[in-house]
Parts: sequence; structure tokens; C-alpha cells
Amino acid sequence: MHARLSIRVTAAAVASTLVAVLGGCFLLPSTTPQATAGYGGEFATYFAQELRWQACGAVECADMSVPIDWANPDSDSVTIALARQQAFDSSEGTIFVNPGGPGGSGVDFVEYAVSERLATSFDVVGWDPRGVGASTPV
Repeated sequence: MHARLSIRVTAAAVASTLVAVLGGCFLLPSTTPQATAGYGGEFATYFAQELRWQACGAVECADMSVPIDWANPDSDSVTIALARQQAFDSSEGTIFVNPGGPGGSGVDFVEYAVSERLATSFDVVGWDPRGVGASTPV
């Protein structure tokens, strides 16, 4: 029992360290609806979405619609599940994280693997890729 707990704690520490170290690679500037409002084209409705964040456990969750095939504007859409841990202090930006896969849940990753140190200054957003977790199965 003690060995399993030790492995879990070590895995969580390694994951948190990787997020903290590699997180800067995925740092994106903050955007506003006005920043994407000028984007026209056949996918404009996707870019104009306003996410409705709601409490879900220790984080906030939202759903986002995306086309199933970006090469075909007339294709169906699917829902992507998102999770966000807002910065505890003033946010310096947003970091997008995903544990990789196949089959890794970015929603779970945000809830369990984001360190307090990282979350102090950054909003952290993870997503479940299509067919994973709470996103639309494909």
C-alpha cells in the first residue's frame, strides 16, 4: 500500500515539474473576442464562441464546438471538453496543457497535475481530445 502511494506521489511530482518546466513552451498571449472578431471565413462561428465556464470539482469546465474536419467547412461539429484552473493571483497568461496519448485526458490533467506554483501566476487550460473523456466520441 505504501509503495503504491509513493509511486503516485512521485508520478504527480514528475508531472507537475514537467508542466512547470515545459509550460513556458505553450504560453500564449491573452485574447479577447475583439481580437478574433475580424476573422471571417467559413469557420467564423467557431472563432466567435464564448465559453461558459462552470464549477466542476476543483476546476472550471466548459464545452467548445469544433469542426470534425477543418478541410471541409460543411462537416459536422463535435464537442471538446475543457477544464481551467484560474490563476490564484493575477494571471500572467494562459498555458494550454495535454498529457499526450493516445487516450490522455487533459481535463483530468489540469485537476490533478497542475502544481500550486504554476497555478499561482497562470491560468491553466486542458482539453479532452476528440473521442477522449468528456469530448464527443468519434
